[in-house]
Amino acid sequence: MRKLNSKFFLAGLIAFGFASCDEENPLGSAGEVESKVGELYILAESTGSRIFNTIDLAMRDNDFITNDTTVIDGAMVTRDGAIIKIDYGTGASGSDGILREGEINLLMSGGSDYMASGTSIAGTFLNYKEADKPVTGSFNVANQGNDVFALTLTSLSVTDAEDNTFSLSASKTLTWVDGFSTIGDVSDDSYTLSGTSTGVADTITLTASITSPLSYKSTCQYRLEEGVINLTMAGPGVTYTGGSIDFLSADGCNNLYSIELNSVDGGSVNTTLTFTGF
Repeated sequence: MRKLNSKFFLAGLIAFGFASCDEENPLGSAGEVESKVGELYILAESTGSRIFNTIDLAMRDNDFITNDTTVIDGAMVTRDGAIIKIDYGTGASGSDGILREGEINLLMSGGSDYMASGTSIAGTFLNYKEADKPVTGSFNVANQGNDVFALTLTSLSVTDAEDNTFSLSASKTLTWVDGFSTIGDVSDDSYTLSGTSTGVADTITLTASITSPLSYKSTCQYRLEEGVINLTMAGPGVTYTGGSIDFLSADGCNNLYSIELNSVDGGSVNTTLTFTGF
């Protein structure tokens, strides 16, 4: 990965007077390292979340259930036995404004009914891109019964506009609150997400743990309403080794969240940012 040189995830951090290192880190100087890794982590998490949402919308779509084909947010979704293809072709813009192309390929096992306990969906990518940047890796969605799903991401790799990459692996539990059984109607969809993640950007590693469940609601424009994630980082040039991301419940359905970074010597930085959707 080339040196991270985009606008910083915590743009205001530089104003707090971070000192540069004597030797340049591939990810930038102190503070820049943590902020860019945080930005890439959010990009990976939101990418995985949107992919799950697309799969879920397709599996609970009346046309797909009846005819094995439907269109979800510009993608043609087809089923042939246990094989399902989500095909964006040479490019389709979603309702979120992101241009996608290529395929997401799914293989069902344990049954053919997404709604039934024991059904599992394994997913991979074929020439898949978002905003003209490649997305690679694999994932699994498993129905565990009682409106609970296990979500697994394995080396989900995303690339930002400056060609910086982040690889995310995660193990999470998705628990439906409302709307799972209302086939063809997403207006009442609501679920929570808990679990842990690990990620790598260049030589910097990140570990994340959801300490207050992430709450998703379809009635919210940006879908993610509230939740808290604790972060730890390690690697060359890392000064702020801990912190947290708080998707603020007080702002309702707006796209605000706060981030706090903590250094080993007791220093900390807090700022409020916006996200584009999950």
